[in-house]
Amino acid sequence: MTIMFLNVLLSTSLLVATPQDAPDTTPPDQPEMTEADPLLEGWEDEEWVEFELIDFGRVFDLDGDGKVGRYEAAAAAMQIALEIESEGSSTEAFGERLADRAAWRFEWMDLLFEELDTDRSGLIETEELDDEILDLLELEPEDLDVDGDGEIRRRDLMMFELGEPSAMEIGEEVDFLIDEMGAVESGAIDYDSMPADLRRELPRRHDTDQDGRLDRKELVEAFLLPLRPARFMVKGTTATLTGTLGPDIAARTLRLLLEHPEVRTIELLECAGSIDDEANALAGRLIHAAGLATVVPHDGVIASGGVDIFLAGTPATANAGAMIGVHAWSDDMMEIQAGDFERDHPAHELYLSYLREIEAPEAFYWFSIEAAPADDIHWMTEVELARFGVKSTTQ
Repeated sequence: MTIMFLNVLLSTSLLVATPQDAPDTTPPDQPEMTEADPLLEGWEDEEWVEFELIDFGRVFDLDGDGKVGRYEAAAAAMQIALEIESEGSSTEAFGERLADRAAWRFEWMDLLFEELDTDRSGLIETEELDDEILDLLELEPEDLDVDGDGEIRRRDLMMFELGEPSAMEIGEEVDFLIDEMGAVESGAIDYDSMPADLRRELPRRHDTDQDGRLDRKELVEAFLLPLRPARFMVKGTTATLTGTLGPDIAARTLRLLLEHPEVRTIELLECAGSIDDEANALAGRLIHAAGLATVVPHDGVIASGGVDIFLAGTPATANAGAMIGVHAWSDDMMEIQAGDFERDHPAHELYLSYLREIEAPEAFYWFSIEAAPADDIHWMTEVELARFGVKSTTQ
């Protein structure tokens, strides 16, 4: 699948822009097939393979909520096509890829949900939690609710497995910060008294009541924002993106493009990174194919996978003061990093081919994986941004 194909997809009616939750009740026009039908000619020579019965719900349920929307299914199919392109679009490759996707990313999640999600709602309620399992894992329920929304979903477990702090841990860190800043009595930190590096990572917009201070609630929400699932908020011709880019980011991007053709710019406000590199790359390809501009505002903070999305813009613009962070990629357990492979190793190709398709310099990839290890971050300077073709403004 190429950018040309994506352009065709976005400029035709191959996918109809209808609401995600609106079922299509109109029966399709399906003429009866006969042996004389030209569509069947040559099928007797088709090579078929047998594979185990696949749970197609798992193949297309990108966000693990137990439901599959039209955009979710379309994005999953496009992602599978991209993944097998290098292997050749054979029946074997397609069958194997479907089987791979039918297994959830972390097997222990399925075991946990099968045991605890007794009402099959796609989330674990507090009353469903098994004390024996939690004791075995040495966890509290709050440890698993990473994004702090009061519900434990598969996505929370993915974030937990990736080592992201939970809402409870963030609350403890905020309490420690307030104590360190000598603001226990007031319960709020004077914004201008905060260290410069902390002010950079916590722009003034987090002072939601505009009283010049960040109280505990504002601090917790500021730290949780990039951990929440990525969302587009549309206003006029601009869609603002915040949150962690999950397995459903391509589906969300596809829906944005087809339901909001008026959008011409994507503003990346707060994006800490991505959970699924393949889904993230497809989202970037769609954005580039649609010819959308991307911008990081003066108080924007993006890193890792958020930068990959940003570079897909035509053009990609960073306003003065924007924070753009890069580092090396790693596997889920941080046991393998990009720097472990020679430059000609196939492990780099996923990222290099993505940059080629969005017309970004391949040199950016080598720069990013050498700038900082996977457990650290390098905030790019204006000189570095200009070096890789990012426009800069003083707005």
